[in-house]
Amino acid sequence: MLDALAARNEDLDRKYGVRLKLRIGVNTGEVIWSGPTGKAEPTVGRTVSIAQRLESTAAPNTVHAGDSTYRAARRKFEFKAAPLITITGADDLERAYELVGAKRGVGAGSERLEVPVAGGGASLQVGAERAYLLEEQRKVVTVLFADLAEPLADRLQTEVLQRVLGSYFSAVSAEIARFGGTIDKYVGDAVMAVFGAPVSHEDDAARAIHAALGIHAALRKESDAIERRFGVRLVAHIGVNTGEVVAGLLPGEVAAYTVTGDTVNTAQRIESVTPREQTYVSATTYAVARHAFVYETVPELTLKGKSAPVAAFRVIAPERRASPRAGATLIGRDAELARLYAAFRAAAAGTGTAVHVHGEAGVGKTRLVTDFLSGLPTAQRVRARANSYEEATPYALVAELVRRMFGISPADTEDAARAALAGRLGRTTADGATALLLEILGYAVVSQLDPEGKRRLVIALLRQVIRDRGRERPLVVVIEDLHWTDPTSAEVLTEVAGVVPAERCLLLSTARDAAAARWPADAIALEALDSRAAEQLIDRVAAAPIDPATRALILERTAGNPFFIEEVVRSLKDGAVASVPATVQDLLEARLDALESSPRRVAHAGAVIGRTFWERVVARVTPDLDVAPALGTLTAERLVNETARTPEHTYSFAHALVQEVAYRTQLMTNRRRTHVTVGDAYASLFEERVDEFVDTLAFHYRRGDDDPKARTWLLRAGHRAQQLYANAEAVDYFSAAIERSAEDPAARADAQEALGDVAGVLGRYDEALDRYAAAATAV
Repeated sequence: MLDALAARNEDLDRKYGVRLKLRIGVNTGEVIWSGPTGKAEPTVGRTVSIAQRLESTAAPNTVHAGDSTYRAARRKFEFKAAPLITITGADDLERAYELVGAKRGVGAGSERLEVPVAGGGASLQVGAERAYLLEEQRKVVTVLFADLAEPLADRLQTEVLQRVLGSYFSAVSAEIARFGGTIDKYVGDAVMAVFGAPVSHEDDAARAIHAALGIHAALRKESDAIERRFGVRLVAHIGVNTGEVVAGLLPGEVAAYTVTGDTVNTAQRIESVTPREQTYVSATTYAVARHAFVYETVPELTLKGKSAPVAAFRVIAPERRASPRAGATLIGRDAELARLYAAFRAAAAGTGTAVHVHGEAGVGKTRLVTDFLSGLPTAQRVRARANSYEEATPYALVAELVRRMFGISPADTEDAARAALAGRLGRTTADGATALLLEILGYAVVSQLDPEGKRRLVIALLRQVIRDRGRERPLVVVIEDLHWTDPTSAEVLTEVAGVVPAERCLLLSTARDAAAARWPADAIALEALDSRAAEQLIDRVAAAPIDPATRALILERTAGNPFFIEEVVRSLKDGAVASVPATVQDLLEARLDALESSPRRVAHAGAVIGRTFWERVVARVTPDLDVAPALGTLTAERLVNETARTPEHTYSFAHALVQEVAYRTQLMTNRRRTHVTVGDAYASLFEERVDEFVDTLAFHYRRGDDDPKARTWLLRAGHRAQQLYANAEAVDYFSAAIERSAEDPAARADAQEALGDVAGVLGRYDEALDRYAAAATAV
């Protein structure tokens, strides 16, 4: 490995100016392995723990071997003694040896070993029809590392250790799977999971934190029985970090999907310093999931490999509120608020009604509902929300609604939940209502009713609660994010909604589309803010005055979407708009990942072309696709808009941020290749008008990987700018041409001479002479 890396480093250094370094730890001994089961399985035991410590103490580009490996390999390899390493504590020491090299005249053993390899593993969680999601790409993901706070290998016999660790890994993997994560690898007692790859979700950071809290709870439950039998408890510490990675299948004979990047390393480093039975998250994770949990700031962490301390937060518990805490003041929604208050007044007078608010992600549905509810100090309010990770969980939204109606926390014991239900249900408990609702809430209680009987009873119970509470005071029931409702809950709530018109109740729902509410409801469509309201929101959110140029850029990138505006303004640094905020990229990546292959590829091609693109050009860039249906899908999903039909069928990305995310998620090598293809498409389609597209061709070839085409069109664009007295642009084009002309002295001389001409026009005569000299030298 070190020899292969050394050879590869020469190429990496020449192309990118970087060199890779590797530490290796090798140890020989007995391990515990579950055997080939068709999925990735952890290998654990003291042998693995020693190998991990050997690796962590090795210097870059060296190999540390344990005592057992040294004894087995010393006839073929030379070693020198290395410092002793600690394993579980100061008194637990192991010898270490540094590998010097193979002994002369002794074959090191180059036979290829055929090792059986387990199947695809937990990482490959997409079917063959969506295999395109496994292609290499850049993604924003959330990485979770969970590890046992105390090693168990030295405290338990091998067979007992296998059983105990089996319970540990089972509990951890179940919680990761429950919230849609993928297990990337097992490293000793540690588990690395990724949320957001291969499939992105809008709430991957929140999913990872929910999984972390679930792991702690599951291990506490498992530990009660394990402690009674074996005298040990399973206690983990967990680190979570969010950031950009490169995700995809590793090259080689074995299909292995993984993610790489500093985001992974930082998550592991955070986990290593997290106290037992706690979860620490990075500042990035906190920013993305700040509304979903209660946190405590901890002192900045000093992490291995980090030059500066790292901010971190301790997760305390999920946020009890159904929706985020208040943000910026509502702007530009007076008409919509007036309609909601009118609906409430009608409900309070005895004419119940349903209202459904719909609009694209980030348009402000939750903000509107929050402001509306704040103006109803005397009304009863029940606010529930569907979760994306529970779309396939029967009765998930109904369970959330029951918790909100009866004041039951997910952490409450069965006795506490039973008491809360009895306090509100009263006489109806005799018909098995309590048992049914406890079963729906996930407690170890099973109702004796058949499935249809359960459905009828839960509908009757919810209707009765609405009647009873509406008679006390006007009731507002809010159900948000209906687009994530599980089918069973959707059917139940449609039946429950039938009672609303006869009661003092307002049923208010939100979703991204109008059809999500299956019951009759007055629809309120939320559109993007107009420019005046958008500017007002920028002023409300900004911590300091924003200059006109930055303000204009924010308006262009966000297109009136309030969430995008708030997140982009918060990401301002040093007076400039930062890159796409992780909160926004998370949301938009999820929307792109939800697309089928053809629309997704067309979106990627369009993103390389630009904010606005022509159908003919996209079709030439993706010749194997029927682009018209794909563009129809992108339009229906509100990712692009059709802006013109003549003279060219033209589309624009709905938000500049959509284009940026679709562009950023593509690997640089793929983007460079596509830029050349785009340039070729323009040159071919508009061959007779090519002079009109000189700047466009220079733009794309400059960002491509074809040097001859790049320097040809950069020089043409430079000379055109020179003729138009656009001197700054000419200098930029000619300078770029020089960078791409290392193997073309004539082109380099042309660019240098042209730069001399521009310098002379600008009165910079010394510079002009230098440029002419460089041109003469080039040829």
